[in-house]
Amino acid sequence: MCYRISAFTLLIFLAGTFYLSAQENYEVRKLTFTGNKTLTKSVLLENMAMEEVSWPEKLVFKREPYLYSQELLAPDLDRVKRIYQSKGFLHVQVSLDRLNVNHKKQTVKVWIAIVE
Repeated sequence: MCYRISAFTLLIFLAGTFYLSAQENYEVRKLTFTGNKTLTKSVLLENMAMEEVSWPEKLVFKREPYLYSQELLAPDLDRVKRIYQSKGFLHVQVSLDRLNVNHKKQTVKVWIAIVE
């Protein structure tokens, strides 16, 4: 029984890893924060490397899109956590909530969960 549970857990982990890595180098279209009651989205985005670039910004202002990378997301989550900790939220939790992937347009919408 324990072996079946371990094999199942490994299978789920590998499938999740493949799913997340399959979106590498897709354009970040939108960043959404949930649970941020104290700090605004603009304050959090100022301190992150990841940026959201809409299609009008690409066309009109010629802004280069930010490409999603799971390896680059981890430091951004840590930065958000440190911002909250510097404001006195010592036990804040910051994590990737979900990704909304559009394979046709090769874009990613990122949701970041914050528990203050």
